[in-house]
Amino acid sequence: QSPETYLQFALNALGTRYDGKITESKWDGAWQAATCIHDGYWTAELALPWSTLGITPGPGLFLRANFFRTDVLAGKVETSGWSPVQSNHNQIEAFGDIYLLPEPPVAVVASGTVPEMVVGANLFTPTVRGIKGGTVAARWYVMQDKKRNIEHKTINVAAGEKKQVKLDVVVDSPGEVETAYSLFNADTDALYLQTPAYKFKSAAVARLEIRMIGEAEVFGKGVALPRRSSADNDGGVRGFLRRYFNFGGKSPAKYTTFLQQGANVIGLKAGEPVSVATITDGLELDGNGGWKQSAEAPAGWLETGFYDTSWQPAVVKNGRLDPAAGRFFRRVLATETTKIILPAAPSDIHIAGGSAQHLTLLLRSPLPRALREAKLVLELPEGLEWVDWGDKQPPSSIGAYTGHVSRSVSYRQKQWRRHEFKWKEMKPMVAVKGMHPAYTLEKFFTMGFVIRDTGSKPARKEHFRMWVEGEGGSVRELPQSIPLTVLAPFKKAKRAARIEIQLAHAFGAGGYGEEEISALMDTWRDAGFTSYVERTGDNKLHNPLRARGLKIIAEWANSVGFNRLVNKDTKFVGYDGKGSPYFSLCPSWMTGEGRSAAVAAVADRVRKAVVPPDGFFWDMEFGPKSCCFCDRCLGDFAKQYQIKEKLTPALILEKHEEQWVDFGCRRWADITGMWRDGLRAVVPDGRMYLYSAYQDPRNRKQYCIDWTLAGPACDVAEAGYGWNQETIDNTVSALKGKPLLGGVLYERPPRRMDLKLEYVKLVLAGCSGVMQWIWAPMDGLDYTRVNEAIALLAEYEEFFVDGVRDDAQVSGPPAQQFGALRLGERLLVLVFNSTAEPRNFRLSIKKASDGFEEYPGGQKTNKDALTGKEGAEIVVPAYDVKVLVGRIGPADAAK
Repeated sequence: QSPETYLQFALNALGTRYDGKITESKWDGAWQAATCIHDGYWTAELALPWSTLGITPGPGLFLRANFFRTDVLAGKVETSGWSPVQSNHNQIEAFGDIYLLPEPPVAVVASGTVPEMVVGANLFTPTVRGIKGGTVAARWYVMQDKKRNIEHKTINVAAGEKKQVKLDVVVDSPGEVETAYSLFNADTDALYLQTPAYKFKSAAVARLEIRMIGEAEVFGKGVALPRRSSADNDGGVRGFLRRYFNFGGKSPAKYTTFLQQGANVIGLKAGEPVSVATITDGLELDGNGGWKQSAEAPAGWLETGFYDTSWQPAVVKNGRLDPAAGRFFRRVLATETTKIILPAAPSDIHIAGGSAQHLTLLLRSPLPRALREAKLVLELPEGLEWVDWGDKQPPSSIGAYTGHVSRSVSYRQKQWRRHEFKWKEMKPMVAVKGMHPAYTLEKFFTMGFVIRDTGSKPARKEHFRMWVEGEGGSVRELPQSIPLTVLAPFKKAKRAARIEIQLAHAFGAGGYGEEEISALMDTWRDAGFTSYVERTGDNKLHNPLRARGLKIIAEWANSVGFNRLVNKDTKFVGYDGKGSPYFSLCPSWMTGEGRSAAVAAVADRVRKAVVPPDGFFWDMEFGPKSCCFCDRCLGDFAKQYQIKEKLTPALILEKHEEQWVDFGCRRWADITGMWRDGLRAVVPDGRMYLYSAYQDPRNRKQYCIDWTLAGPACDVAEAGYGWNQETIDNTVSALKGKPLLGGVLYERPPRRMDLKLEYVKLVLAGCSGVMQWIWAPMDGLDYTRVNEAIALLAEYEEFFVDGVRDDAQVSGPPAQQFGALRLGERLLVLVFNSTAEPRNFRLSIKKASDGFEEYPGGQKTNKDALTGKEGAEIVVPAYDVKVLVGRIGPADAAK
């Protein structure tokens, strides 16, 4: 009514009304209201006479108002407002603005509500009724993790027409989600409906429907569920329900709830025999199996943590749950308990045709207690097979594994191979001790398996199913239907002879057995990798690696028997006075009086290997604080740099850090040479691979690496991961001819879309090859991109190895988006696109003496277009590289 006065009107679903002026409940006015309880929600309609409001209406009249919804459920109060206020309903200045329209609206909203949100696709269906007729616009948003996704659409409605507006709302993942939508005149922006901002603590994972013949109370989320309308007028159940469930011609009662991520308890309190169907997407449970039964229901029986092991399997008579042995029934439905942690895009997995793919899992009981007689079920469609893991035993941290069985099953008119991995007892995640602080449940894995495409079918879209269940089916995870794209087989391209493509181990990444790793080795070989960094020292892997043409580069240099040399006089002493998890011996002792013994220990370890490696790999990243601070090292340091004062670790880093870094650079370079000496004592042509950072003053200080010192001690340098042309030039210069492998870091999600580009760019920049760290996040799409990069490098190996960089021959694309290599009078041009959409470029090669040929495909780009004023137009696909090669006329010496 005024800035100081307002009227309030309230009612509940039963139609009980309240009105008042501000907070004075004695005020009464004439108004009407009606409510209606629908299937899962209720609606209210209020008619407030202008005379009651004390207002004379007219076009353009401005009002302020607010609309609130308050819900009390299980002792919790939930409130939402049309125009949100910070503290209470009385903030008039925060109310929403309402203007009276000068003419009838295009349409009015007849109905519309926001249902509980589920992960994946949701549908909002407000209904509009045309008044004048015209175009209605809808706008809605979904916000998760502070990211707001806004969508909009328009709909035409005629006068008198009633039409449903369908708003497709997508929720990406479980967790807090907020949404709202509005309907308005598309021409004038006059607002017809603005919903409150609905905020859900977590988007539900699935909608669950329970259909039942007989009388019982049904519970979900710890509360009784309201009974809904019948399924069908004729008593049947449509679709697959008719195939699986028989209610004897009667119409079942329907109950619905939403399943949250994790465990959800469904309960029944039956006074007579009941037949039950439990239905949700991907899960079709027969009505009577998998329930537990009890004559008593102690407090907490509807909670997930309730220990129901004393409850018995439900008694079924004449196809119904029989309450004679107990009126209370209970079962647990879990969602998204089992997680695929790796590869990096677990909801978008690819596999190259005819190749293998690993899947790394987080597997544990969906309950806060151990799950008895549990199993992980994996169902694969025809054309995909599980790689037998032999005698591999999953880690005891999961529980007591008892074995694997498989059989053929039919599901939705398709044949599947079902694999069941069984545990006598499966532990909850809280039972896993010693989880590294850096890990969360989004990163921590417990086991893995490998699947393989048989090559019997062409490229296609597939999916496989996976879930956990136990205790006679009373605990069931909703089956996850996981999309899997089968790509074309790898290109059978030649391997580069002088460009090394190295693949690094995956720290276990699922604990794969020999048979599984062998299947993955086929994928690595076919993708084009030439060497493999192996860190386990497991000789079982060496022969399969070598049989596939992969050089074995051993990263067990630190575990070569040094422990037998360690004593209180020779041990490594860290900054804190303790030892180091990365090194056991004092570097000064090793490079001094213990030199021959240390080299002999390396040689002895290599000699004992069933299959000696082709090289050693050492990851050298010792910062000044992680060097050895024993008395011997402090004494050698003081002597070498003529320091007279008594040294302590803190004093060294405070006053003598520059000299200490230099001291470390020299010590670690010397030890690198010792690894090589020990290796070559047994393998004369063995190569020492040293990994650290690129040549840079900051890296020198942070990692104690100086390639002018370390280069002579190794055979191959490796560096990563952030780089630019200057850092690579500096490193190559410092190495004085020693080859450099550029590192590609791919350690965890998200998927690296630029893998192909990164490989090519590193070699173009001056590297002699690439080191991929690591394979754990990679899937068939990643391997395919690597395969394409390797094929390109092999096809033009002479350019990359013997050519010289000559970007001056090319103009058009931005400087960072292309590169050119000249070999005699031939020029190789590479144009990169690091974006998610195809890009058009104008490309000029002024000295082109002929047309340039594209790779692959052989299509020619006309010489006149390349040398013309505008240049030739080329299109580079998303995350790809366009390659052109041709001849150019004589030119000045390449830069």
